[in-house]
Amino acid sequence: MGHIGPLSQRLPFAERRSGVTSYYDSFIEPRKEISALPSINKVLSRRSRLIPLSYSTSARGLPLNTNSGLSLFQRRSKVIDQELSVARTDSVLPCVLGWRGQSSGSKIPKQRVVWMFPMSQNIRENRFFRPLHEVLKRLESFSAWISMDAVDDSVTRLLARRDTVGGTILSSDFSKFDQTMGPAQLKWYFNLLRNVYDVKFHEDIDFLQYVLAYIPLVCTLDETFIGVHGWGSGSNLTNQADSVVNHHAQITSMEVPEEGIILVQGDDAALNVYDVDRHLTHLSDLGFEANASKQYISDTVVHYLQRVHSANYKVNGRAVGVYPTMRALNSLMGQERFHDDWSSVMVSLRTLSILENVRNHPIFTRFVKYIMEKGDKSLKENTARIVKDRSYIKRAKAIPGFLPSYNEAGKLDGIRRFKSVRLILES
Repeated sequence: MGHIGPLSQRLPFAERRSGVTSYYDSFIEPRKEISALPSINKVLSRRSRLIPLSYSTSARGLPLNTNSGLSLFQRRSKVIDQELSVARTDSVLPCVLGWRGQSSGSKIPKQRVVWMFPMSQNIRENRFFRPLHEVLKRLESFSAWISMDAVDDSVTRLLARRDTVGGTILSSDFSKFDQTMGPAQLKWYFNLLRNVYDVKFHEDIDFLQYVLAYIPLVCTLDETFIGVHGWGSGSNLTNQADSVVNHHAQITSMEVPEEGIILVQGDDAALNVYDVDRHLTHLSDLGFEANASKQYISDTVVHYLQRVHSANYKVNGRAVGVYPTMRALNSLMGQERFHDDWSSVMVSLRTLSILENVRNHPIFTRFVKYIMEKGDKSLKENTARIVKDRSYIKRAKAIPGFLPSYNEAGKLDGIRRFKSVRLILES
């Protein structure tokens, strides 16, 4: 694979080192104590205790087209049995430093640290992740795990709820969220696991908690970081833990109405609040960097998961999320690399997955036609091929990172129903 786009620019490790050290020096102890996970525990306490997946089921439920990490460093699908053997022991292999570029508005992309976890550790984690995920995604706070349509419904209710609970709406974001998730915040998530899983699995949970706090990070042949640190990105639990901790931090504020709505996904949140300044102080007291510059406050507009929702812009009565055309253009122009099994048709499939993000935009039709004229000149011809031949979708699913994050087209199986596909084929 060859790097081809602006996001593929990687600085020398010496210039990226501060990104690693921030995981070791950014977290602080909360300045105040808070209660157990109130609303989540209330819902989950009505259920019987969860049982983790078997090791084998957990392993086969992971993406198998990516690298297994240490120690074998092979495609996961080729080393399942060997990784299962390690996962069933208490052996802890280190992570390996990875990297990805993120658009930042400058010529050099933001250098993001990636913790490449060993597959054996991901197997252990997925045993507990999956059963809890199936429960949590039924709660409105985590509607992003269902679909972007579900998010539209939730945000519509959030906007309407302000009329009854008062206050305003905060679109919340944090700085260095994973880096500031130290042992104290880590404990909130693992206490939830202990609360919902049968007691006979608590030793396994204790082991997971220890590993997540202390797993080493190999950065170069000569340098490995050890010691307690923030939450590594390559854990199978990262998004779930981020979301649970974020929800816990938000809901324990006295500035959140009891009947208000809180939506969370990772470090993003949208919620009803009374006094924003006092709420941000609460978040800071819990050890997070809730910078005022990263918050959006409005009575009628919500910024959530890279989309804008407005009470004054609705489609069929729903305050649908509008994805910026400029962000879509940036994704279209910023492909990171060529992939094996790449072709003109695969370029068009990637284009469709990005265009579908923009489906709720007022100028969606004009934007698609612009891309057909100025961008992917083979888009119509290739779209017809993709709809007829399902093998292209199968191949796309085997490419790590093929789809941008928060993608409307996360499930390519329904591509025939894409608004962009219908528009292109009818043009």
